[in-house]
Amino acid sequence: MSAEVGGSVAAEGNTGDRAGILAAARREFVQRGFAGARIRDISAATGTSDAKIYRLFPSKQALFDEVLNDSLRTLVEQIRAMVAEFPSASRTARFQLARQTQERVLRLFEEVAPLLGVALFHDSEVGRRFYNEVLWPALTECADALGGVMTEQRRQLVDPRHLILAMVGMHLAAATARAQNLERDDDIANGRGDEDAVGEAITRSLAYGLGAVVA
Repeated sequence: MSAEVGGSVAAEGNTGDRAGILAAARREFVQRGFAGARIRDISAATGTSDAKIYRLFPSKQALFDEVLNDSLRTLVEQIRAMVAEFPSASRTARFQLARQTQERVLRLFEEVAPLLGVALFHDSEVGRRFYNEVLWPALTECADALGGVMTEQRRQLVDPRHLILAMVGMHLAAATARAQNLERDDDIANGRGDEDAVGEAITRSLAYGLGAVVA
């Protein structure tokens, strides 16, 4: 849990290395937005200097981009780690692996959903570049990983890219609801429930979904 100290975003365990700077920058961008985020507050939170941050990231935009890139790499790694265990797992074990992955992905999206909004919509040209050059390639990597463990018959019925887009959409909706503490009669949309409940709801939606209606 982060807290504001002396005007900066500080948190336990912050360090001045690259990972620590990215973690502090993520909190700063989430709390203050792109325009309000300040490099000097990030350097104060990590106990380093502005100069060191600028040596690693030449501009605030470059730092913002890398925060998102780092989060999307984590998303790809989570999906790859899940499907790597699928071939030797039973159907029940696959479901549990998927649920655990959805819980981790939900936590990730709760951190970066506000940043995705800024990246995609604060400037149309920047948003187009981000989607085409960063977001879509990351989602395609996830889809390729999923497609590798789907049977040919399943791939003909469900495009893995559409499955990933559905997953991302549900996580964005859940992260937004939880951030706004909305009250709806549903685990995904109500912003209540822990990661276990929401992760299982998303997993069941993806695993069964419309199949229960059209099968």
